[in-house]
Amino acid sequence: MIADDILEMIEMGSIEEVWDFHCRRMAEYGFDRILFVNTRFKTSNSLGPMEDALILASHPGDYVERFFGEGHYLHGPMMRWCLENRGVCSWNWIREQHELGRFNEKELRTLALNREYGVTAGYTICFKCGSARSLSGIGLTARRGLSQPEVDRLWVENERDLKLYNKILHLKISSLPQGAEDRLTDRQ
Repeated sequence: MIADDILEMIEMGSIEEVWDFHCRRMAEYGFDRILFVNTRFKTSNSLGPMEDALILASHPGDYVERFFGEGHYLHGPMMRWCLENRGVCSWNWIREQHELGRFNEKELRTLALNREYGVTAGYTICFKCGSARSLSGIGLTARRGLSQPEVDRLWVENERDLKLYNKILHLKISSLPQGAEDRLTDRQ
């Protein structure tokens, strides 16, 4: 089944089509809210202008509006993790860091927003990109009612498939036009 899915994803021609397919597959694994961010304009102290980033979200609209509109994306603990790491991270890391008192006031406010919307258990993947100025990551939020230990067990049982689906998503989206700057002119 997964090989057929991957072949299908590779043949898709739009970000919307790939995203919809991916969200449905991740929901089958228990991740019913997903946030994908790709920026090509990161600097040492900035993610670059968010209007130039590709943001895909299956979270409720009001959560997404608050998360980005109120600047929480800049202070999300998993964003900090992504800026410093590549690979996969269980959100158990958040609990560990919180217990050690390693979050500042802005990060604690972001955690409070996440609790308000049930964004409390999941995994983050920060992908390797071809450019130092690029950053691409995905936050997989588990459906309400799943605890982080349950999600960790689910991840261990399905790790290879989940990594493969998400890596293919990243690579496929990276290869598709994302905006006006990616379109060829008539002359080109």
